[in-house]
Amino acid sequence: MAALGALEIEEKDQDFDYSQRANWLRAAVLGANDGLVSTASLMMGVGAVKQDVRLMILTGFAGLIAGACSMAIGEFVSVYSQLDIEVAQMKRDSMNSHVEGQGMMINGGNEEKDNLPSPIQAALASALSFAVGAMMPLLAAAFIKEYKVRLGVVAGVASLMLLVFGGVGAVLGKAPVGRSCFRVLLGGLLAMAITFGLTKLIATVGSDKHDWYLGMPFCGHWLNDLGRLLVLADETTLFVKRNRITNNSRTTRRPRPTKRGSPSSDDYFANVTYYFYMMLRVQV
Repeated sequence: MAALGALEIEEKDQDFDYSQRANWLRAAVLGANDGLVSTASLMMGVGAVKQDVRLMILTGFAGLIAGACSMAIGEFVSVYSQLDIEVAQMKRDSMNSHVEGQGMMINGGNEEKDNLPSPIQAALASALSFAVGAMMPLLAAAFIKEYKVRLGVVAGVASLMLLVFGGVGAVLGKAPVGRSCFRVLLGGLLAMAITFGLTKLIATVGSDKHDWYLGMPFCGHWLNDLGRLLVLADETTLFVKRNRITNNSRTTRRPRPTKRGSPSSDDYFANVTYYFYMMLRVQV
């Protein structure tokens, strides 16, 4: 009897059409992943330039509300358009059917109506799953005051939940679990890294003229030293152009001008070298 029961359950499982879950499952998985990745990336981007925990939480909460509304409206419009197309196709098929096959078409039509997508169901699933996904990094960062620890916790919680969402979606859809988890995790990490890096770079470029030399991320101390040299070279060139100093200051004879009335190239090179050397001594 136990074997017969197991066979019946297996047959029911094989006869079950998993494509019926595609509508709400797609919306739920997409909403959860989008909510988690977008909110975590938004918080990482704000954390790249500001260390205030309140600002990070408010930014993430605003992203949660805006994203949930946007996902619900977009999913409703998209699924409703799909519903209109399928209903119109069913009407055309019924008009082209023969009279003798009307009974079969009625049964087939009832099955097709049961498989029609529901815009409201898809919109609710997308909005709720987006909110659930977005709440994870918000709750993780709300109780941590240390700046670096907070960023690490947000990234870690987001990575863990990406694995969970990828695994749940794969199990419900009877898809390979490992491949789904890896794909979801890789996409989320790339989104957070790109958001953090570009926000950090844009913030350093916009803060001061020479900050992009000294604030290039992920390059180490040697690039900062190179940046100091570039800053000195830039300041030296500006100083020489503004003041037009010469090495023949003791004599009244002016250097022979070149094109456009600029000093000679030898004097210009000497002044740049001398001033650059003096600036190095001051900086060091």
